[in-house]
Amino acid sequence: SFYGARRLKIALITDTHFGVRNDNSNFNDYFFEFYEKQFFPYLEENDITDVIHLGDVMDRRKFVSYETAKDFRERFVNKFANINLHMLVGNHDTFYKNTNDVNSLQELVDGKFRNIKVYSEAQEVEFDGCKILFMPWINSQNYIHSMGMIDETTAQICMGHLELNGFEMQKG
Repeated sequence: SFYGARRLKIALITDTHFGVRNDNSNFNDYFFEFYEKQFFPYLEENDITDVIHLGDVMDRRKFVSYETAKDFRERFVNKFANINLHMLVGNHDTFYKNTNDVNSLQELVDGKFRNIKVYSEAQEVEFDGCKILFMPWINSQNYIHSMGMIDETTAQICMGHLELNGFEMQKG
């Protein structure tokens, strides 16, 4: 960009797993302390305009406790009043393993906040002329669409919540 032009700044975050360890308050307080004392102040100090959450916002696939939902709304979601939040559905956000149709993000935030968008299927998104292919959790229902988007996209960047199938992460 030329001198003096506004530059788009994007922060990435992933695998927040709100409600981890059966809603253990020690874990939740520790996580929220990071967001409140470091993450959100950094966004403000650096004029970050967009945040992309790459999936696994919630920890449990089958339910979210009222306390976790309340803390999530008050201590995380509401802090994005002046920042766009793009949220990709991860495997922990979905109720079923074979579809992203029923997911915690659509139930908790989609359509309820003007600046939050949930992506449950592959989609190209443009930021100041830069195309990014968002790739939420790939499963049997969206596999063909996801592979088609990979083949057809003109985006130079792909961000997603992807499985490393067959990759040994820990010895044994």
